[in-house]
Amino acid sequence: MQYFHRGDFKLEGAVELFSGVWAKDIYIDDKAMVLYVYLTNDVPMHSHPNLQMGFVLMGEAEFTIGDVTEKLGPGTYYVMPSGVKHGVKLLGSELLVIDIFIPPREDYISKFSGK
Repeated sequence: MQYFHRGDFKLEGAVELFSGVWAKDIYIDDKAMVLYVYLTNDVPMHSHPNLQMGFVLMGEAEFTIGDVTEKLGPGTYYVMPSGVKHGVKLLGSELLVIDIFIPPREDYISKFSGK
């Protein structure tokens, strides 16, 4: 297990979760999943049973959570409650965030276990 990281995010070793969205696992156990997520495409409105929260590291985007839309940039965070529809519209060409899912997303775990 790596406890500290220094340096820029690199796509090498990342898993493509879906078109234009890549992730690297920082930490996964049976209670939580923490990912670096690099986006070059918007994320359409969707929902899932997992609590999702995160921090914007680079770039800007409009995050819609329920019926609220906010422009977020570096140093801001978001919380997407379980079952609430949400989506992301990039305001530039790329976005880098740290995403936390509680509990871990089973559909993502299988992608990381296969790398």
